[in-house]
Amino acid sequence: MTLRNGVLFLVLMTAAIAGSGCSRTLVAALPVGTTTTCDAAWPGRWAAIPPEDRKGKHGEKAWLEINADCSVLTSIDEHGKRERENHKLTLISTRSGDFLWIADGDGKPPLRLETECLSGDKTHCGMELMRYVRNGDEIRLYSPDHRAVHAAIGAGSVPGYTEIADDSKAPASNEAAAPSALTGAQAAHPSQGSKTHYNNLIAGDPEQITTILEQHPEFFDSTPWMTLQRDTHPKRKKHR
Repeated sequence: MTLRNGVLFLVLMTAAIAGSGCSRTLVAALPVGTTTTCDAAWPGRWAAIPPEDRKGKHGEKAWLEINADCSVLTSIDEHGKRERENHKLTLISTRSGDFLWIADGDGKPPLRLETECLSGDKTHCGMELMRYVRNGDEIRLYSPDHRAVHAAIGAGSVPGYTEIADDSKAPASNEAAAPSALTGAQAAHPSQGSKTHYNNLIAGDPEQITTILEQHPEFFDSTPWMTLQRDTHPKRKKHR
C-alpha cells in the first residue's frame, strides 16, 4: 500500500503503514464472516483524530465524508481543501473481530495492483486489512503490528511468507533496497540504528485466516492509529 496525496489516505489507506515505515501485512483470503460494502452507520461526516502521542506530527484538523452508499470518500483539510475518490469499502464482521478492506470503485484491489503484492512479479499477493471497533458515533482504526506477524511467520507458528528490508542497505540514490526473502525460521539481523521494514503474507483459506486472526489478536496494535468521530456539531461551518 503506497502513500497517496490527501487527508483521506492519511487517515485510512496509510493507517497500516504510518507507524512502521513501508511495512505491509497481507492476508491471502478475506476471513469468514458477515460482509457488507456499506454499513448504514458509516455514511456521513467524520472528524479524524490521531492519538495523543501523534498529534504533534499531524496537527492539522481533518474530516472524512462518506456518501450514502459508501462509494465516494471525500477528505477535507482545515483549509477547506476537498479531495474526492471512488472506492469500495468492504466491512467483514467475524468471530475474531471487525475488519476493513478498501478497494477501488470497481471492487478490484487498488489501481496500482503491485502495491498488494510483496514483489514486482506479482507473487505473494493478498489484501491488506485494518481492524476497527465501532462504538456509536466513534470508529477506532487499528493498524497491523507488522513486526509481530513477521516473528510468527519466521518462527513457523503461522503459515505464510515474510521478507525484511534494512534501510542501512539502501543505495545513495534513496531508492529502496531490495528486501531479503525469509521463510520458515530464517531471519535477518538488521544493522543497529537502521529502520527495518517487514512485508508479510499470511497464508490460508478464509477459514484458516479467520482462525489465525482469532488466535493472534497481537497481530493488530492495541492502541488505535486513528479515531473517527461523527461530526454532528450543529454550528460547524461547512467547507466548500
